[in-house]
Amino acid sequence: MTEVVAIILSKGTNLRDYTKDVENNLRQLELDSIEFLTVLVNPVWTDYIKESDNLVSLHDQIHDCDTILAQMEKLLSGFQAHKFHMLAMALDKNTRKHIK
Repeated sequence: MTEVVAIILSKGTNLRDYTKDVENNLRQLELDSIEFLTVLVNPVWTDYIKESDNLVSLHDQIHDCDTILAQMEKLLSGFQAHKFHMLAMALDKNTRKHIK
């Protein structure tokens, strides 16, 4: 690895520029590979790949909704427990009234 860097530096190349070029070339190769593969695979997979960002967004929205529903369930559960407690107190009060 250091030999590669030494060769690059000996040519007077800026490492940052060289790194950017390598990253751009890799990204373009990745995009070309995906494009090539989409021609070979079933169109359904092509649509899936095209919609992958939307699927990630949908997943995030579903997760957010699930979180909100869990919070609502906890809130309603607490309300139900409070309501049950108040009813028990009212019954206890009525029972004491009738006993007197």
